[in-house]
Amino acid sequence: MSGFLKRVGKDRAYSSYKDYCKRRRRLASFLEYEYHVKDIAFKELKRDFIEKFVVYLSSIQGMRSGTIHSTVKKLKLMTYTAYKNGWIPIDPFASFRVKPTYAERRYLSASELQAVMDVQLPNYRTGINRDAFVFCAFTGLSHSDVAKLTHADIHTDGNGNRWIIDKRQKTGMQFRVKLLPVAEMLYERYKDMHLAGDKVFPLKGTHKTLNMSLRQVARHAGLSFNPTIHMARHTFATTVTLTQGVPLETVSKMLGHKHITTTQIYAKITNDKIRQDMAALSEKLDSVFKVAQ
Repeated sequence: MSGFLKRVGKDRAYSSYKDYCKRRRRLASFLEYEYHVKDIAFKELKRDFIEKFVVYLSSIQGMRSGTIHSTVKKLKLMTYTAYKNGWIPIDPFASFRVKPTYAERRYLSASELQAVMDVQLPNYRTGINRDAFVFCAFTGLSHSDVAKLTHADIHTDGNGNRWIIDKRQKTGMQFRVKLLPVAEMLYERYKDMHLAGDKVFPLKGTHKTLNMSLRQVARHAGLSFNPTIHMARHTFATTVTLTQGVPLETVSKMLGHKHITTTQIYAKITNDKIRQDMAALSEKLDSVFKVAQ
């Protein structure tokens, strides 16, 4: 892990390092639980090892299939690397699969988002956190991306339109997203603050701190649930883009996803969008097909 840590800030994110450490701890706890050892050689790994590991993660750790899938994926990467480097003759987990099922992604409807935008808040700090949430809802940025956003990341094209052109903190994938009118107004609100590091938003603390602040926003806005900063990203994918007819491929690019399948998990096409599309289709077909009388 020390080698990975040295790459942080270059081609790896610190959040990825923390994620690997967490999954390593899970594997270590499994070794202690199942085999009463602290380490095991690659050559001793067999298919039943990973099968027992999955049972342990599910029954003892109480994980869902999506978390199990991502944990096992990291382990499989290790054995594949060992195989490619010639440290083991075969990859013992090559054919093993865990099919993930994901919980439905929560997002804000148009009326809920408007309520968050309109609400009068009791203090300046909560207002900043609300503005960051709304900015993310209209740009698709994650907490880590909006926290590191600088004025240098915002470019103006030949028509005077502003675009965020940056790389995702999590994946390193470049993304481009135009500042829609609401995001543009929020940018104007903060652009002359001259913050340290040329940052756009004066955010403090972690995403957990921001989420606690968003609970106050929800209470004052009359929401029946507590939104998180990541729900803003889901809201961009659904309420702001897909529901308005933006193609899934375009949304995927703006979110900075490597694979469109990731976008399909994040972005649920709402019932309103289905109704709109079917109403439009009904109009078109009505002029094309007629039932014989």
